[in-house]
Amino acid sequence: MAAAHILQVAYYDTLRELRVKMLDAMVLWFKTHYPKIPVVVLQFSSWEKFPEADVSTFSEDPTIWLTEVASILKS
Repeated sequence: MAAAHILQVAYYDTLRELRVKMLDAMVLWFKTHYPKIPVVVLQFSSWEKFPEADVSTFSEDPTIWLTEVASILKS
Protein backbone atom coordinates (compact mmCIF):
# COMPACT_ATOMS: atom_id res chain seq x y z
CA MET A 1 0.00 0.00 0.00
CA ALA A 2 1.38 3.39 -0.97
CA ALA A 3 1.88 5.96 1.74
CA ALA A 4 -0.14 9.17 1.67
CA HIS A 5 1.33 12.49 2.73
CA ILE A 6 -0.35 15.74 3.63
CA LEU A 7 1.29 19.14 3.89
CA GLN A 8 -0.78 21.87 5.46
CA VAL A 9 0.23 25.51 5.23
CA ALA A 10 -1.44 27.69 7.84
CA TYR A 11 -2.27 31.24 6.93
CA TYR A 12 -2.96 34.65 8.35
CA ASP A 13 -5.42 36.92 6.60
CA THR A 14 -2.84 39.73 6.51
CA LEU A 15 -0.36 37.54 4.62
CA ARG A 16 -2.89 36.27 2.08
CA GLU A 17 -1.11 37.39 -1.11
CA LEU A 18 2.25 36.08 0.08
CA ARG A 19 0.64 32.75 0.92
CA VAL A 20 -0.83 32.47 -2.59
CA LYS A 21 2.57 33.13 -4.21
CA MET A 22 4.27 30.63 -1.91
CA LEU A 23 1.64 27.93 -2.50
CA ASP A 24 1.72 28.49 -6.26
CA ALA A 25 5.48 27.95 -6.25
CA MET A 26 5.11 24.86 -4.05
CA VAL A 27 2.46 23.36 -6.33
CA LEU A 28 4.66 23.95 -9.37
CA TRP A 29 7.68 22.42 -7.57
CA PHE A 30 5.73 19.32 -6.53
CA LYS A 31 4.29 18.85 -10.02
CA THR A 32 7.76 19.23 -11.57
CA HIS A 33 9.55 16.86 -9.18
CA TYR A 34 6.72 14.41 -8.46
CA PRO A 35 4.43 14.50 -11.51
CA LYS A 36 2.59 11.29 -10.62
CA ILE A 37 1.59 12.44 -7.12
CA PRO A 38 -1.71 14.35 -7.02
CA VAL A 39 -1.55 17.86 -5.58
CA VAL A 40 -4.62 19.14 -3.73
CA VAL A 41 -4.99 22.77 -2.66
CA LEU A 42 -7.60 23.95 -0.19
CA GLN A 43 -8.16 27.58 -1.07
CA PHE A 44 -8.56 30.34 1.48
CA SER A 45 -10.60 32.46 -0.89
CA SER A 46 -12.40 32.01 -4.19
CA TRP A 47 -10.04 34.50 -5.91
CA GLU A 48 -7.04 32.19 -5.39
CA LYS A 49 -6.13 30.20 -8.49
CA PHE A 50 -3.79 27.21 -8.59
CA PRO A 51 -3.94 25.92 -12.18
CA GLU A 52 -1.11 23.42 -11.69
CA ALA A 53 -2.94 21.60 -8.86
CA ASP A 54 -4.87 18.44 -9.63
CA VAL A 55 -7.63 19.62 -7.30
CA SER A 56 -8.19 23.13 -6.02
CA THR A 57 -11.23 23.69 -3.83
CA PHE A 58 -12.65 26.53 -1.80
CA SER A 59 -14.96 24.40 0.30
CA GLU A 60 -14.43 24.12 4.05
CA ASP A 61 -16.85 21.20 4.15
CA PRO A 62 -14.77 18.02 4.49
CA THR A 63 -17.44 15.97 2.74
CA ILE A 64 -16.99 18.07 -0.39
CA TRP A 65 -13.21 18.32 -0.54
CA LEU A 66 -12.64 14.71 0.58
CA THR A 67 -14.85 13.62 -2.32
CA GLU A 68 -12.71 15.69 -4.69
CA VAL A 69 -9.51 14.24 -3.21
CA ALA A 70 -10.87 10.68 -3.46
CA SER A 71 -11.80 11.22 -7.11
CA ILE A 72 -8.30 12.36 -8.05
CA LEU A 73 -6.67 9.51 -6.13
CA LYS A 74 -8.76 6.96 -8.03
CA SER A 75 -7.50 8.17 -11.41
